[in-house]
Amino acid sequence: MLLTTHHKPFTRAGWVFEEKLDGYRCTVSICDDWHMLWSRHDNPLPQRFYELDSLPDRTVLDGELVSMEGGKVSLQSLQRNHGPFQLHLFDCLMWAGQDLTRMPLPLRRYYLLHHCTNLSDRVFVVPQFEDGVALFNQIKRDGGEGIVAKRQASHYRPGKRSADWQKIKVPGYVSC
Repeated sequence: MLLTTHHKPFTRAGWVFEEKLDGYRCTVSICDDWHMLWSRHDNPLPQRFYELDSLPDRTVLDGELVSMEGGKVSLQSLQRNHGPFQLHLFDCLMWAGQDLTRMPLPLRRYYLLHHCTNLSDRVFVVPQFEDGVALFNQIKRDGGEGIVAKRQASHYRPGKRSADWQKIKVPGYVSC
């Protein structure tokens, strides 16, 4: 599911907000006790997170691959393939062969929260917040890229751009 752009932060009932990370959007496919990360353009990514192999076969997760440099997310470090790498998960599209894309976001995230929260110190479930304006202001103060607003009732539409998921970038943000 692809993001649309919204220019002003907001807080609204029925919406949740996440930090927008400056990395590579990816899906994780788990099959036969082995996993593979795929870029948004369906190219394989070389990074491995073997702790994911413990998840059920025929599971597909959506997230962001990031590289850390000096305690901060660094797109330049990721582009140079320098770690340490982290995987930040924000959606579950399939769990043990069950298609979850037609379920609302909170039900899909249930699987992440109950099965992926404590996998390791390299794999994280992206936290969600109810106050988009406060989160945006905090991210701006911290020098981050921006936030993502997600309508809780949204279904996941693979490869489709939807107003149900909106990115709100900090003006003047420069990838580091």
